[in-house]
Amino acid sequence: MIIKILHSILFIMFTYMLYLKYNTKLEIKYKYLILFLIYTIMLFIINTIYTNLSNKLLLVLLLFSFSQILIHFLKNMINIQNLNGNLVFKENYFEIKHLIFDKIFIILILIYQLLLIWVPAVFSNMINE
Repeated sequence: MIIKILHSILFIMFTYMLYLKYNTKLEIKYKYLILFLIYTIMLFIINTIYTNLSNKLLLVLLLFSFSQILIHFLKNMINIQNLNGNLVFKENYFEIKHLIFDKIFIILILIYQLLLIWVPAVFSNMINE
């Protein structure tokens, strides 16, 4: 139970750090990155001792976390060519694009990661199929 909480905190922190890096103008201080790396290494050591969560699951969760970076680059590739005429449509388009890619997708990825951590049947069904 405690290991699941620690892993949940890890992926919430990682998601938040990626959000700050790619969606805001704030920079993450190096001391926070070092603390995050120490926390990750400590959690890896604890996980190898107690083997509460499988390493395959952690790899899948990391891949989902890195998909946020892919979403960031792909959202810049989505554009509508003729936005010159209608300024209201242009503003709405960019606001909705920002909302979907910068907020909703990231929250959905995090919810799915937490679901995989807390409900092991979801991951086992995913692997079996």
